[in-house]
Amino acid sequence: PKEPTRISFGGHNLVLFPPKKDNAYSISIDLANENISINEAKSLMNRLLSVMSWCDDQPSSVHDGWAGNPIPVPVERQKLGLHTMPDWLFFRTMPTDEKLLRCLAYYRDGLNARSVGLASHAFLSFYRVFETHYDTKEKAKCWINDVFARVKLPINDDILKKFEAYRQIKKVDHGMYIYTYCRVATAHGSRKTPSDPDESEESERLLNAAEITHCLARYFIKETFEYSDSYLTDDSE
Repeated sequence: PKEPTRISFGGHNLVLFPPKKDNAYSISIDLANENISINEAKSLMNRLLSVMSWCDDQPSSVHDGWAGNPIPVPVERQKLGLHTMPDWLFFRTMPTDEKLLRCLAYYRDGLNARSVGLASHAFLSFYRVFETHYDTKEKAKCWINDVFARVKLPINDDILKKFEAYRQIKKVDHGMYIYTYCRVATAHGSRKTPSDPDESEESERLLNAAEITHCLARYFIKETFEYSDSYLTDDSE
C-alpha cells in the first residue's frame, strides 16, 4: 500500500509500511494485544508473503526485525552501497580450473541468498561447494566430521551454540546433521525430515546451518584449491 495500512490475515491484525526515502518495506504486529509470540508472528508474516508471492509470481523474504516498540514503526532502509576504493588494488586473474570456477559460483550464490534471508537456498548453495567434490554422500559426511574442528567458525558464539543445540536434539554427528537434517530436508522435502521454510524456527535453524556451512565452503575452497582470498595476488602464500 502507498500509506501505512492495517490489514487482517490469519486471524491477526498487521500494519504494512510502504517504502519511503529512508524506510524499507516492513510489517508490524502488536505481540501483546494479538496474543502471539515472536516466532509465531514471523511465521505469520512468512505465510502472508507466500500468498502474495503466489499471486504476483514474484520473490519476497522476511529479514531480521525487533520487538519492544509501543507503537508500529517503519524500518530504516538498509544502506547497501558498495565500497569504493581510493586506489584500485585488485590484481587477481580468472581461475582456469573449471571445478574452482563452479565452486566460486556456488559460493556467491549462497552469499546472495543469505543476504535476502533465503535460508534453504543459502544452505544448499554453500553445501554444493564441497558436495560436488565427493561421489557419495558418505564421503561428504566423513569430510565434514574430519575437518569440523579445524574450520574457522563464526565469530558469533551464539550461532555455534544454536547449531550444536539443534544437532544434539537429533543426537547425531556433524556430518549426519548437516546432510540428513539440512541438506536432505531442504532439497528433497523428505517425509522423514520435513522442512517448512515459512515456520520461523525452521527458517532460523536453516539460516544458522547456512552460517556453519558457509564456513565449511570457504575452508574447502581455500584448502582444496589453495586459493588466495587477497585482492593483491593469486598466490595463496
